[in-house]
Amino acid sequence: MAQIIPRRENVLGYGIRISLSITQKGRRRESLETALQTIGVGNVRDRGDGISVYELRDMQAVRVLLTQLEPFLQNKKDQARLAIGIAQAYPFVSNQQPEQFLALCEKADKLTHSNDSRNRVHTSKEVREQFIKRGIFQE
Repeated sequence: MAQIIPRRENVLGYGIRISLSITQKGRRRESLETALQTIGVGNVRDRGDGISVYELRDMQAVRVLLTQLEPFLQNKKDQARLAIGIAQAYPFVSNQQPEQFLALCEKADKLTHSNDSRNRVHTSKEVREQFIKRGIFQE
């Protein structure tokens, strides 16, 4: 999943978060715990509806994991490649590069759409509008 998130400490006012989630029925939580031990980062939690979730929110850890898994993926290969691309480019997009940041936001939107995310709050359109309003970006 890719999320555009407000970040006050960032000159542009936004950042991007790449995360990975794996869900299982609560009775299979042990397999998520095994994944956590194997991968070494992330956390496992119960959602409260009988579902357990392994979550990895460190962008570079997600990039490394997806890079390792990508050759074996079938249905999610394009999404993994998109997430890897965002994670690779993000550290090199400075606070002084609104055009490049907007391009990453558009990729984040594309990734979010392909995952049928229902919880999306911020979009590249909103970021673009805020940049124009604040004089950071001109069309």
